[in-house]
Amino acid sequence: MITNPFLTNQYKNISGITLIDSWNPWKNLGLLAITHWNETIGLKLFAYLKQEILKKSPLQQGKLFLIAMNLLAYEKHKRFIDDNMNRISNQTYKSTSYEHQRLDELKPILREMDITLDIHSFSNSHDIVAICDIQNREKAKQIFTTETILVDNLEQSASIIGYCTRKQKEAYGIECGLHDDPERFERGKEEILNFLEYYQYLPPNNRKKERKQQHVYQFREKIQPITKDFKFTRDFSWFSYLKENEVFAKDGDIEHKNTLWKNIYLGIPAKEPRVNDNAGFLFKKLE
Repeated sequence: MITNPFLTNQYKNISGITLIDSWNPWKNLGLLAITHWNETIGLKLFAYLKQEILKKSPLQQGKLFLIAMNLLAYEKHKRFIDDNMNRISNQTYKSTSYEHQRLDELKPILREMDITLDIHSFSNSHDIVAICDIQNREKAKQIFTTETILVDNLEQSASIIGYCTRKQKEAYGIECGLHDDPERFERGKEEILNFLEYYQYLPPNNRKKERKQQHVYQFREKIQPITKDFKFTRDFSWFSYLKENEVFAKDGDIEHKNTLWKNIYLGIPAKEPRVNDNAGFLFKKLE
């Protein structure tokens, strides 16, 4: 039985939503967690905010919504039940899919948000990565101290923040390093506080912010296996440069080749690529 209050709390009779109201008019901010069961760092950050930060420094203005996305996957200890919830927001509704049902239930709530931050973690990297629409590229560089920022035309994205962007909302994502990595959790805390302070939900803090050189990549293509025989042709690291026309993966009789030409990188390679789920992405390096 699920007892975590962030999973059982309700807003408008919808479970998994915790509302923190400052009672001072301002924008609605939604923080999203557990889009995938194995990425529990968002729930830990919810607890950190509510039990430590907001007790010392109450919300200055606006409303903060802490939204647990995929409740059944969390209960069943599965990454997702039927579909990757972060890849379906622009797909035709599928009534037999739990993720379609749950996202459809949450869409009215997401439309109430003025700003959204979707919190994730990686299975194969310690890096902290921010994600934003290409129009918010410069703003993201001010908000986050991450070394890597990924930009995309989110209006065309099937992600949850893609849905928010299509509804004319401001939306970001953050990948807080490796699952269950204590050091990355500490970094994740800092980035969440940076975000809340930037939008004036929390008062400015004088803690030191180390802003290293930021690498900016633009999404170009996703790599999606269609057979169980999908294999990369070499051991790709976090972001690996691809030569022109380089074959980087084989999927049965299909060769995946870099036809995007120069300055292309294979990024975020999956540790265990699965059929109909992303095995990684091709990016163009901008900075």
